[in-house]
Amino acid sequence: PRSTPRDHAEIPQAIMALIQHCIFFAALALCHGALFDVNQVGLQWSPTSLSITAGDSVKFTFADGGAHNVKQTTGDNCVSNVTGFAAVVSPFTHQFDTEGVYYYMCGVGSHCSVSGMKGSITVSAAATTAAATTTTTGGQQSSAAAVGASLAIAALLFVAAL
Repeated sequence: PRSTPRDHAEIPQAIMALIQHCIFFAALALCHGALFDVNQVGLQWSPTSLSITAGDSVKFTFADGGAHNVKQTTGDNCVSNVTGFAAVVSPFTHQFDTEGVYYYMCGVGSHCSVSGMKGSITVSAAATTAAATTTTTGGQQSSAAAVGASLAIAALLFVAAL
């Protein structure tokens, strides 16, 4: 059947709605940053050092129930920072909004002092563009920004095909 002028008027509205959704999800992804993993492997953290951008989050995964925990330290040592992050239940996710170097440890027994179960996270200033963030060896990254960018590209390709 032949389409009416009203049908053609609805197409631009649908395209605009799709573009608006893509822009919304891309902006949402940029605001939340990426998620990185730090995992307990025996009496060590993996990776032991990580470089991220302000706004990114790190998920610490460890055997809970008293066997392990994670605590921010006062420096590259095994002294707990009472005002820093800490968790006894795994997994634990912490968002890093301020640039600097953050040190952490397992505070159970001598896991830090004898076994060296400690690590560091270096947080750099947030980029003004949607540049990709990389991790050090062993780090896992899942970026919502990549999903938002993919949606925006799909919307543009859809519009170009019309």
